Amino acid sequence: MAGRKSSIGPTGEAVRANIIRIREGQNLSYAEVTRRLTEAGRAIPELGLRNIERGQRKVDVDELVALAQVLGVAPITLLMPYTEQSTDSVHLTGSRGVTSARLWEWLTAETPLGGHPETSAELWEWLMRCRPLWQIESLLSDLRHENPSDYGDD
Repeated sequence: MAGRKSSIGPTGEAVRANIIRIREGQNLSYAEVTRRLTEAGRAIPELGLRNIERGQRKVDVDELVALAQVLGVAPITLLMPYTEQSTDSVHLTGSRGVTSARLWEWLTAETPLGGHPETSAELWEWLMRCRPLWQIESLLSDLRHENPSDYGDD
């Protein structure tokens, strides 16, 4: 279906709502955000920002990162639906509702979205897919220091 735009899904809706919340919370005008984005090398005109906030324009990945930078937050802050309780149910694209705590753990590569794996091996496989090698090495180093006798390092 060429030329047909898909609607904004739950994750796009969270990004849109968070941009509004954070921009307004800092009393930033559209002009100021546009100026900052231009300085950051990822210009979005004022009309584009208004359309994002109205849900009439999607945010691409590069724009998401630039918006996070100029709003002074991490990209995860824009992706994570805003809730006040860790037990609040949230929805994201491609998944049923989960608690906000579970979504945060997944977005930060702490645990799979479906919950904790049944075995340590499954958790390690997941972590190896999700995290950079230097972080896996750091985790292994921490484990060795906590339990040296388990690794023959005593």
